[in-house]
Amino acid sequence: EKVLEALRQRFYKCKIYTYISNILIAINPNKFLPLYYNPKYVKMYENQPLGQLSPHIFAIADVAFRTMLDRQ
Repeated sequence: EKVLEALRQRFYKCKIYTYISNILIAINPNKFLPLYYNPKYVKMYENQPLGQLSPHIFAIADVAFRTMLDRQ
């Protein structure tokens, strides 16, 4: 119940991404939020440790990509 309330509060603030440990929870806003899908966000999350910046799909993608390269 606490988790759902936290997700609800973030959703009302248009914060559709939330981390629970290293898992990204995404809430569908049922509308396009251009601030989340701007090319500057790709650069902003590049080479950043997970959790250093606010939760975002680009952070997960960057960590996955770097891990794939490291482990070949």
